[in-house]
Amino acid sequence: MVMIALTRFKHPFVRAGLWLSAIVTLLLAYYAYAGIDKLEDPYMGFFSWSVPLFAAIGLTMWICARLPHPHPVWPALVGVALLVIVPGFRTFPNDDYPNVPKTLQALKSHAAGRPVVVEIAADNIGPELAGLALWARRDGFRLCLRDARWNFMTTPEYICTEAEIGQGVVVSRTQVAPASPLQKGEIARTGTSAFLAKPADLSQMG
Repeated sequence: MVMIALTRFKHPFVRAGLWLSAIVTLLLAYYAYAGIDKLEDPYMGFFSWSVPLFAAIGLTMWICARLPHPHPVWPALVGVALLVIVPGFRTFPNDDYPNVPKTLQALKSHAAGRPVVVEIAADNIGPELAGLALWARRDGFRLCLRDARWNFMTTPEYICTEAEIGQGVVVSRTQVAPASPLQKGEIARTGTSAFLAKPADLSQMG
């Protein structure tokens, strides 16, 4: 149907959009083959969700253009129906971390007014840390990464300065299963990220 519309539909905007949808679909297929490591992650291919929506609206416009008295509201109704019916267009019920405020408060209390300097264990930053750094700033305290290599994930704004490294409280981010037992020195966790006090701080935790 898409290829038929591409060859017959004359509206340049919709025709270009359908071509773009076809290209995005091919790119997503290659990405799934060569680049995706965890297919179950909800954000994988997020950019491609516009393809079925635009294709359905474009095809509806093509069909309406061939009818003797088309109603202009039909393409919009098709788009709304897709948004309502297809589960993928709704908010993820499994992509929420309700313990984020508790985690931030625990890190803030542990730092006692100093910057929280995060070291990344096992070279795995995880999916939560960039968001935590942003929310920490909104909550009025500094959380930054010690290793400047991660600025492509967090932007340079959330990389610690030399002064912050010298003054801050260092914690280690490590990968954990959400339901796994607490580790020694664990301050808090959210999602798959657990934050551990560095050995020098353990004696202060009692």
